[in-house]
Amino acid sequence: MVRTVANPVDTNGNLVTSNKLWDTDWRSLLFNDAAIRKEHGLTASGGSETSSFFFSVNYLDQEGTISKSDFERVTTRLNYSGKLKDWLELGFNTSYSTSSQNNPTQSGSAFQAATQWTTSVSSIYPVYKRDENGQLVYDNSGNKIFDYGNNSGQPVNGTRAVFEGENAYGALFNYTRLRRRDNIQANGHIQFNITENLNFRSTLGYEKVIFDSYEYVHNEFGFAANVGGRVTQRRNLTTTLNFINALNYKNSFGNHSIDASIIQEAYKFKSDIFNAQGVGFLPNVQVLNGSTTPENVGGYIDEERLESYLGRLSYNYNEKYFLEGSFRRDGSTRFNKDVRWGDFFSVGGSWIISNESFLEGNEFINYLKLKASYGELGNNKVLDENNNALYFPYTSPFVTGWNELNNTGVILGAVSDPFITWEKTSLSNIGLDFGILNNRISGSIEYYKKKSIDLIYAVPLPTSTGNDAIRTNAGSIGNSGVELNLNSQNVVSENFEWNTNLNLTFQKNEILELTQEQFIFGTKLWKVGNSLYEFYIQEYAGVDPATGEALWYMDEVDAAGEPTGNKITTNDYSQATRYESGKESLPDVIGGLTNSFKYKNWDLNILMNFSIGSYVYDGTYAGLMGGFENLGRAASPDLVNRWQKPGDITDIPRLQASNNDFSAQSDRFLFKNDYLRLKALTLGYTLPTDVVEKAGLSKFRIYFQGDNLLTFQSHKGIDPEQSLAGTTNSRSFNQRIYSFGINLEL
Repeated sequence: MVRTVANPVDTNGNLVTSNKLWDTDWRSLLFNDAAIRKEHGLTASGGSETSSFFFSVNYLDQEGTISKSDFERVTTRLNYSGKLKDWLELGFNTSYSTSSQNNPTQSGSAFQAATQWTTSVSSIYPVYKRDENGQLVYDNSGNKIFDYGNNSGQPVNGTRAVFEGENAYGALFNYTRLRRRDNIQANGHIQFNITENLNFRSTLGYEKVIFDSYEYVHNEFGFAANVGGRVTQRRNLTTTLNFINALNYKNSFGNHSIDASIIQEAYKFKSDIFNAQGVGFLPNVQVLNGSTTPENVGGYIDEERLESYLGRLSYNYNEKYFLEGSFRRDGSTRFNKDVRWGDFFSVGGSWIISNESFLEGNEFINYLKLKASYGELGNNKVLDENNNALYFPYTSPFVTGWNELNNTGVILGAVSDPFITWEKTSLSNIGLDFGILNNRISGSIEYYKKKSIDLIYAVPLPTSTGNDAIRTNAGSIGNSGVELNLNSQNVVSENFEWNTNLNLTFQKNEILELTQEQFIFGTKLWKVGNSLYEFYIQEYAGVDPATGEALWYMDEVDAAGEPTGNKITTNDYSQATRYESGKESLPDVIGGLTNSFKYKNWDLNILMNFSIGSYVYDGTYAGLMGGFENLGRAASPDLVNRWQKPGDITDIPRLQASNNDFSAQSDRFLFKNDYLRLKALTLGYTLPTDVVEKAGLSKFRIYFQGDNLLTFQSHKGIDPEQSLAGTTNSRSFNQRIYSFGINLEL
C-alpha cells in the first residue's frame, strides 16, 4: 500500500521508495488498442442512352481509441440525370445520413481527458477504493467503488495530490456524452439547351442538419457532485438553401474557341440553437423533466445570406494559347450593409509549347505547358476566440447569464467595428507541366505567392477601455512556396505494372503588416518580417554541476544597465531572456509518396506521407519531467538520468519536492518533429473474369487495408501530426486500423 512520505527525496536527490500493493496501468484502462471497425456498402447504377441513375447505402460501425468511444453511421444516396428532350435535361442528387457517437473527452486539459490523465496521474493511485489493508471496498450491491481521491475518511489514498475529485476511468461509466446527427441533402437541376452552343441551367440545393448533444455528469462522483449532478442538452437545427442560375456559351470558330458563363448565386444559411442545462439529478437521468433545477436555458437564431454574381470567359487559339478571366461580386449579411459587397477577379493563361512546330516529333519531350495566373478571393468567416462562427460581428449585442443571485443579469458584449468587411487573399503562381519519354515521366512544378490583407483579426485594446480587443480588419500575412508533383511509370509489361507518384511542397510564411510594432502570442513573437510560426522562448543552459539546479540564458548588461550583446546563465527563471529561436512549427517541406503495383490479378498500393523541418513544443513531456514539484503526478523514466551529486554532468535537474521552475517553458522541450508515416497500405486480389461470370457477377475483389501502420519520427512519445502552432494538447494518437473487405459488382 502507499502511505504518506513526508520527504520523498533525500538530501542527495534520491527517491525515497515505498511499498505498494498495486501498480495501475491507466493507459490500458483508458485506451482501446484493439478498436474494431466494420463497414458495409451496396451500390447500384445503370441507365440508358439518355438517362443514368446511381444508388448506394453504407453502414459504418467504428470503435474509438478511447475506451467506450464509438461512432455509428448509416448513409444512403440516390442520383438521377436524364435528357427528356433535345432541349431539356434534368436531374437530382439526394442523400440521407444518420449517426450517433459516444464521445468521452478525447483531448485537452479537462481532468477526465484520457491522454492528459495518463501523463499526469501516477500509477501509485488505485482505480478503486481500498481499505487499510489495501483490499477492495464494495458498495451495498457488491460492486467495486471508483476511487475519486477526495475522501478524507478513507484509510489509504483518501485524498489524491493530483486531479482530486476525478477518476478518468470512472468517468467512462459515470458520465454520458452522446452526439447524434441527421443530415438530409437534396439538389435538383434543370437545363434548357437554347441552341447547340447556348444553355441555361438552374440548380437548387437544400440541406438540413439536426444535431443533438447530451451530457450527463453523475450526481455523486466527479466535477458536478457538489451540485447533485448536471445534465446538458443542446439541439442545433441548421438549414442551407443554395440557388444558382447560369447562362453558358461555348463555340469554336476555326482555330478559335471560347467558353463563357454568367452566374448568379443566392445562398441562405440559418442556424436555430437551443441550450438547456440543469443540476440536481438522480443517477443516469436521460431527459430534462420537472424534477430538474434549471441552471441555464437559452435559444438563439443565426441567419446568414450571401449573394454572388460571377462572369467567366476563357479563350484558346489553335489548342496552343489559352486565356481565362473571371470577375465576381459577393455580398454577405455578416457585414454592415454599407460595406457588405466585395469585388474579386482572376486572370490566367497558358501556352502548350509542345504543340509548336519546333517541338513537333520530339521523342524526348511529349508534353510541355507553361502556365501563370493571378486571382483574388474573399473570406467572410468571422470566428470568436473559441472558433465559433460570428454572424453579426459588426454589432455589439447584449449577453445574458451574468446573474446576481436570483436576479437576471445582462451586460453589453464586446466592442465591435461597424465597418468590418471582407478579408482578401491574392494568389499568384507560375508553373510548368511536362511529360517526357513517351509520358513515362510526367508532372508539374509550380511557384506560388499568397498574400492575405485586411485580415479579420482581434486587435488588442488597453484594458482601461473595458475590453481587451476589437475584431476588425488589420494586418497582412504572406505565404510562398514551391509545389512539385512527379509521376512515373516505372515498369509496364503484360503481367506487371509499377507506378510512382511523389508530391512535395516547400513553404514559407511571413508577417507583412501589424497594428503595432510587435507582441507575444503564446510561444511566438509576432512582428513584421517574422513568421507566424517561429518559436520565441527562453533558452535552456543545462544543469549546474555543483548544485543540480536548472540554468537558463539571459542578456548580460553593463553597470549602466545597457546590453553588452553577450549571454550569461542564471538559475532564476524570472530573469531568463526570451530569444527568437529561428525554429518554426511550420515544416520546410511536406509531401507524400505513393507506389502502386499490379501483378496479374494482384494489386498493391502503398501511401506514405512525411514532414521535414518543423519543431514542436512538447508541453506534455515538460509536465512529465516536473519531478516531485507536484506530488502524485506521473513522471517520465528519463528522470533516472537526473543530477544526484555534485559533479554530475546531465541535462536533467535534481529532484526537488518544492516549487521550482525546472520544467518551465524553454527550448529544453522544443524538439524536431520530422516524421515519415505509412499512411495507408492496400493489398487486393481480383478473381479472374471467367470464374466470376460463372457466379453471375461482373467483378469480385477481396482486399486488406491498413492505415497508420508504421511511423518513423524524430521525437518519440507523441503523435507527430500535431497542430500547426506546434504545441501539444494531450491529443490521442491516430488509430492504427486493419480492414478486410470484399467488393462485389453485379
